[in-house]
Amino acid sequence: MSQSDWGDWLLREIESTTPEDLTVWYLGCNGFVVKASDDTTVFIDPYLGTGDPPRTVRMIPVPFDPTAVRAADAVLATHEHTDHVHGPSQGPLLSATGANFYAPDDSLAVVENESWQEKYQLEGDFVEVNEGDTIEIGGLTVHVEPANDPDATHPVSYVIEYDGWTFFHGGMPDREQHSRRWVQPTTSILVPSRSEASE
Repeated sequence: MSQSDWGDWLLREIESTTPEDLTVWYLGCNGFVVKASDDTTVFIDPYLGTGDPPRTVRMIPVPFDPTAVRAADAVLATHEHTDHVHGPSQGPLLSATGANFYAPDDSLAVVENESWQEKYQLEGDFVEVNEGDTIEIGGLTVHVEPANDPDATHPVSYVIEYDGWTFFHGGMPDREQHSRRWVQPTTSILVPSRSEASE
């Protein structure tokens, strides 16, 4: 596992922040942390490796050591590629927090093939998700939607709703072919959806 150049300041910032509604932090690659005002905290595709050029190139430093995470309710994976399902990044995070892991079948197959539960002594649940599913994580409502990554075997995207706010994570969408149902061409966006937000 690579070492963080940033120490643990980002994690402590996330822990100490009390959002007014929904707050999002970027972790590099396709990773994000989403935290709601009820303290529900979800990590999406947290990859803390240094990359594997030319396929994966890390553009910012590794933001933290996964063993230093103290608060997480869930980890969501969008598809089976290493920079989205990564044992050395996500196993210690799940172990430290007891968070549940939500992912499509091919991503869960990676977890099983790499023996995460035994290797990292994990106690949280591993939950298979499919397009059309809706799951509740704390105060968050998470809709599992189709994704279009031609290099993945079973990609999904996530639409996270909370108190009138929506966060969309498209995984690694093909921008030319990605579904226009939620947003295009951005990978992730936070959108106010209540009427008073436009006043």
